[in-house]
Amino acid sequence: MKLREYNLAAADVTQAIAAQNATVTAGTLGDVPFVTGQQLTASVTVRGQLISPAEFGEIVPKARTDGSPVRLKDVARVELGRDSYASFSRLNGKPAATIDIRLSPQGNAMETSGAIRAKFAEYSRNLSPGMAVEIPFDSAKFVHVALHEVVLTLFEAVLLVFLVMWLFLCDLSYALVPTVVIPVALTGALLALYVLGMSINVFTMFALVLAIGTLVDDTIVVVENVDRVMREEGLSPRATTRGVMQQMGDAIVGITAMLTAVFVPMAFFPGSVGGIYWQFTVAMIASVLVSAFTALSLTPALCANLLKAPPQSALWHGAHGSHSSHTAGGRPFGFTVAFDWTSRGYRGLVARVLSRT
Repeated sequence: MKLREYNLAAADVTQAIAAQNATVTAGTLGDVPFVTGQQLTASVTVRGQLISPAEFGEIVPKARTDGSPVRLKDVARVELGRDSYASFSRLNGKPAATIDIRLSPQGNAMETSGAIRAKFAEYSRNLSPGMAVEIPFDSAKFVHVALHEVVLTLFEAVLLVFLVMWLFLCDLSYALVPTVVIPVALTGALLALYVLGMSINVFTMFALVLAIGTLVDDTIVVVENVDRVMREEGLSPRATTRGVMQQMGDAIVGITAMLTAVFVPMAFFPGSVGGIYWQFTVAMIASVLVSAFTALSLTPALCANLLKAPPQSALWHGAHGSHSSHTAGGRPFGFTVAFDWTSRGYRGLVARVLSRT
């Protein structure tokens, strides 16, 4: 914050310290070449590098516009550090020689961890008595846990969508449509990450976990509207799907554009934070775009081919106001019944409240 206040960067401070804490060569007076008759020579003694924190605090990284200096003590806390930064390691109270293995940006944590463990198992057979190879920290475990959570979330999402659609619409074919779309949309998002050169890591998997909920929204809306229009107007599944997509196509595109616009600014964060959010943002946007694509292509195709037109006697003639209090579209206690009952109750409540204003 102090550096930003004085419009300085860390590199400016480093350069100022290197320039103003330099070693100066002193030299000698009266040294060669000697002048005829010269009897004495004198060594020049000058002060060497800075010693105390107060002296370092007087270093001037920058001057203000009015000429006054900005000193190091104005932007930093200057103090003595440790005399030695040498270190030693112990593991479970015993002396240990540690090796830090870092994964490259393009590396696969799971494969790398497996290969290292295999090599360590091979080398362990040739160790001297009393020596052993231990791995106290392995980041691949977190990746494995994250992968497990993604798979579990995907399974829960598919199961919940299947049960909700089956419960509300009381037809297995309606439940199959979003159930098929979810893994297809997720596969498309993974393919987009692969094309962009990204790997499965904690950040992309976190984005996919969040995106699973958005993958089914468009599909459920399309299926629900196809069912409603088909029962109200008595059209075939193919004709109903064509009409519904003409009505909802623009809405799906608009929702997708809005969600994409929400995440796009995160991709332009600078520094290391920007690198983290770039992966998260790309994974989210890819999932949203693939979800919209499947809602405009795969979902209508499944609706036109899997859904069945209701029998003529089961049509809900909403235009004439005729419906059964126990069935709607031939579905006892179906979603349409509950929705119609709730709507009539809400309208009645609002009418009674308004009449007593």
